Amino acid sequence: PYKQLIDTLLLRYRETGYIDELWNKYAKTGSVKCNNSVKMTLELSSLTGIFYALAFGIAVALGSFVIEFVVVAAQDVRAGREESLRKAVLVRLVGLGNKTRTKTIVVVNESQT
Repeated sequence: PYKQLIDTLLLRYRETGYIDELWNKYAKTGSVKCNNSVKMTLELSSLTGIFYALAFGIAVALGSFVIEFVVVAAQDVRAGREESLRKAVLVRLVGLGNKTRTKTIVVVNESQT
């Protein structure tokens, strides 16, 4: 929806020479020197928030995996594929991907019935 507006603005900037000014300022001269004289250093104490966020994300992912695992095992018990929740969880843990379940689809040709 903004394509026409962006195209119009880019054409206007091209015609007025603004894009050429920006090209000369940044591309040809390299980088513009910053006048900021404050030196910043990264220390471990300033990065602790990142590690907390990472640990929280890993914990949430692990928790959602366990919940999903137990819910699917409970669905196996309800569907009658396993006898108990404990056995369903153990089957899924031991044979994670080894035990394939296939559904049989019966197609009835109505013209012959």
